[in-house]
Amino acid sequence: MTHLLRSYPRIYYLMMLMGFALIAGGGMGRAFLPLLSRDLDPSGLWVGFAMSSYHFARTFLEIPSGYISDKMGRRLPVIIGLGLGALGAILCSLATSIGVLILGRSLWGIGAALYFTNNLAFVIDLVQPGLRGRALGTLHSIEMLGSLLGQPVGAMLAEVIGFTAVFTVSSLSIGGGFLFALLSRELKQVPKPTATSTRAAFSLRRILRNRGLITISLVRMCRMILTMGLMMTVFPLFLHDDIHLTVGLIGVALSLRSIGFIFTTLLGGYLADRVGAKRTAGLGILLESTAFLMFTLVTQLPVIYLMAFIGGLGGGLFQIAVAVLMTQYVGQDQVGTGVGVYRTFQDTGSVIGPILMIFIIESATMRTAFYTGILIYGLITPLLWLLPLHRS
Repeated sequence: MTHLLRSYPRIYYLMMLMGFALIAGGGMGRAFLPLLSRDLDPSGLWVGFAMSSYHFARTFLEIPSGYISDKMGRRLPVIIGLGLGALGAILCSLATSIGVLILGRSLWGIGAALYFTNNLAFVIDLVQPGLRGRALGTLHSIEMLGSLLGQPVGAMLAEVIGFTAVFTVSSLSIGGGFLFALLSRELKQVPKPTATSTRAAFSLRRILRNRGLITISLVRMCRMILTMGLMMTVFPLFLHDDIHLTVGLIGVALSLRSIGFIFTTLLGGYLADRVGAKRTAGLGILLESTAFLMFTLVTQLPVIYLMAFIGGLGGGLFQIAVAVLMTQYVGQDQVGTGVGVYRTFQDTGSVIGPILMIFIIESATMRTAFYTGILIYGLITPLLWLLPLHRS
């Protein structure tokens, strides 16, 4: 592993550090965001929209971000993205109504779209296909350490200084990443696209005819319905309302999930390179579906924590395997645009997920949402397995 890490350019580690700062800042509000949204809107009508607003904004910016980076280079979108993320966190810290919270999260989402599209594009640009699983796995696992640290820190701070004040701390974390990017010599030295690749980037029609890319993007969309709708929205409410946990204990559960997720994101990159991305994804589906089922059957806190960890293991395996599959269908002349399409589907799932799952639990029960998650995995498994291994 040490030899592999030394083979990556310095810009790879810079993107890793900035991603860590951005995700750490975002993770601080994860344990209590559904509770804060419900406090600001007691009717509950806008809770799903508050959860979705971050990704709703991203939905409209991913493809333009890819266009911009293919035409002008990766540096400017990265800097602007981190700056907007910090500004969005500041707005969230000032939220006294659900509308301000939604606005802040929307601005935060715009910044994330600009940053993370280019983060993934950098890996495709710089790393050869046979090592991309390991490169993506290492990058995402280090970034997700930010989520692991951010969730319990944010949950504990929320109990001391209040929900909205936590976002001030988030803005400092993201603002540090912004200053680092602005002053980075490595980012300034990244070459801009050639005239040939710039012209190719705007052939969106050719990308949309890429069946492999569209199929894997649909799979990713369904995955994000489960991540943002079930695990990031329903799961904290389930732990609070049905299991009667405090915000601090909810943060522990989410942190255990993140530990499992980080571990298998790193391991999954190696597995995807060695045994294949499809098999890695299949194992992830099995593990997380098992966790969903167990949440409907048990109430004991140790078992809930164990299932949160196992679900995180499955989620990490699945996510990195899908990302590796996506890189097989993106042409070198349209990296930014192709990644933008993939991430647009991802963000669409993130918008749909909280609204859909809130509707399900208000129409039925919390446990119905977990059954729905198992059903979604059952529907996307054949799509994933029948996906051709070669580029379309």
